[in-house]
Amino acid sequence: MHDLNLSPEEIKLFFEEAQEQLDIMEQTLLALEEQPGDGELVNQLFRAAHTLKGGTATVGLTDMAHLTHAMESLLDQVRQGSRELTGHLMDRMLQGVDVLGSALAAVADGGEAPGEQLAALAEDFHALAAGGQDAPPAATPGAGGADWAKVSDALGDRDLPVLRWQVTVDPDTPMASVRAYQALLIMEDLGEVLHTDPPTALLEDEGTDTHRLTIIHASENPPEAVEAALRGVGEIIDIRHEPVAPAGPETAAEAADPSPNGAGAPAGPLGEPPTPQAASGSGATSGDRGVGTRSVRVNVELLDELMNLVGELVVDRTRLASLARSELNGKQLRDELDQLAGHLSRITGDLQDTIVKARMIPVKTLFRKFPRMVRDLSRQLGKRVNFQVSGEDTELDRSVIELLSDPLIHLLRNALDHGVEPPEERTAAGKPPEATVRLTAYHRQSHIFVEVSDDGRGLDAGKIRRAVARRGLMTEDQLERLPYEQLADLIFLPGFSTADSVSTVSGRGVGMDVVRKNLEQVGGSITVRSRPGEGTTFSIQLPLTLAIIQALLVRIKDVTYALPLAHVSEVLLLTNDEIYPLYGRQAVRVRDTTVPLLNPAHLWCEEGAVVWAEDEPNPVVVIQGDMEPLALMVDRLIGEEEIVIKSLGPLTGRVGGISGASILGDGRVALIVDVPSLCREARQVLARDNFRQLKGG
Repeated sequence: MHDLNLSPEEIKLFFEEAQEQLDIMEQTLLALEEQPGDGELVNQLFRAAHTLKGGTATVGLTDMAHLTHAMESLLDQVRQGSRELTGHLMDRMLQGVDVLGSALAAVADGGEAPGEQLAALAEDFHALAAGGQDAPPAATPGAGGADWAKVSDALGDRDLPVLRWQVTVDPDTPMASVRAYQALLIMEDLGEVLHTDPPTALLEDEGTDTHRLTIIHASENPPEAVEAALRGVGEIIDIRHEPVAPAGPETAAEAADPSPNGAGAPAGPLGEPPTPQAASGSGATSGDRGVGTRSVRVNVELLDELMNLVGELVVDRTRLASLARSELNGKQLRDELDQLAGHLSRITGDLQDTIVKARMIPVKTLFRKFPRMVRDLSRQLGKRVNFQVSGEDTELDRSVIELLSDPLIHLLRNALDHGVEPPEERTAAGKPPEATVRLTAYHRQSHIFVEVSDDGRGLDAGKIRRAVARRGLMTEDQLERLPYEQLADLIFLPGFSTADSVSTVSGRGVGMDVVRKNLEQVGGSITVRSRPGEGTTFSIQLPLTLAIIQALLVRIKDVTYALPLAHVSEVLLLTNDEIYPLYGRQAVRVRDTTVPLLNPAHLWCEEGAVVWAEDEPNPVVVIQGDMEPLALMVDRLIGEEEIVIKSLGPLTGRVGGISGASILGDGRVALIVDVPSLCREARQVLARDNFRQLKGG
């Protein structure tokens, strides 16, 4: 990027403000689709384009500035009333926003803006402003076209999704090209590599030093599975993918064919023909351009408060140093230290609260990308959807928001593909042809809830029973007796799918289990409520912050475990007489409710078995996962404590029921229990035991 001797802080500020203007342009364009005659929205769109033009010109991004100027000229005609903002022109504007976003992301990542693509699109906009007629957006030349030219011969007649992947290795990693080559080998195992940049021969050369790899890849494996495999390579810091498609006669015909609401389907993220992957939010489409996501804006009052608290810590540090040099007797020294410890406790508590506030950002920073995604995908599927968003000012920890993106994409895609019916089916069922999909966030007690709901067909109990029975997880008799709420929860099983056919949107059985696993990584959980013919609601429960939680510490053998208090219902002391058998296992009664009793040895190892005393009460912790409670046997209760969460390293792998670790005040390590995962695995163990008993084995 040719900057005018700008400082790193000024360049960073430019990227953040440019991304903000792009987001405003996209959101305003979507709002104009609903309110086409709103003059204030047109003015807002024009101002955003004007601001972006000035910013890009200032830092020397002339190609981006020329494209934005061309868009601004068209918008000025709309503002003056000499041109109508038609559906086709709207699609062109959104295409321009996508191309600008891709260019901005490329420059922010240390690359170059696609000048040919930007110039070609700017020329189209200038031609329109000079009196040209509106037409559906066509594929623009540039990176996408160049890549397709390289792979079209190799692709032939194969009917496989083709994606462009970009894998970035940490530049500080010694021999980063080795990690890139490992990623290439994984891609070869999971499909066919059609093109690489840099070429394979250079990657195999020990003298090559590269940390960025671009791969054109054809595979029947879903992108989620490919990305999960790539994540297994150490030192990879970024993975992106986007669809690649030929700009041939068939796609040109598709572009010319009007969509159900009278406007052509939008082009893909790099000006390519529309695909469901682009519409679903993958790759470089709106809201996922990767610019300005590593910073937050903090109120000056919070910074002042932090400075005051740090000042008090400095005073306490000086006081502690003076006590070390003092000649006080034992009692006097203890009294001084007790007083100092109390003051430090208050200061660190206030410091923690202030830091948490500084990390909190409104969920609208995440939600703003979904209206475009829903718009594009609903048009691809031929469905009419009224997308409603509420609770955008609800605040959540920045790190939680970052990890919430993929689960919400999955849920919204499923709502549009599985939940919402086509207009004719809704009309036949006595519903309005336009479906309603809602994305809502709200705060309750110490948690944030995010809900995705639709008024579609609801979950099909029959399909769920048949899918579970085919996998042999439960008998048909068990499934018939299972309440609808518990039956609906089975959709989160790995590989579960009720789809009759596999599409580029869904049907491979990869999705809902990934949603649950991603949420559990941040201490969250997900539940589903559904009524046949009326719709489905997915409710996500999330902690306010990931850094520090309240936990109940327990001892099992020689290991200390931390149970998050948010999942602890109560603690009981029970004798052996209060335990009774249940399908070969044990259960206890908790206020007229039968609760399975779990010995940790059932899930982990026999060395971790809890052995109860015969002649005295023994401790039991009643924990609550996604659904039914579970009584966990422990050897000893230690007490409640605030703990700092640390993730487990990659060398430990995944341990069922364990989500992380924490270092306690005495230096010992406590393992943090993943309660939802533990409860789910325990239910599966009990279900297998029930299944074996019913079969007589």
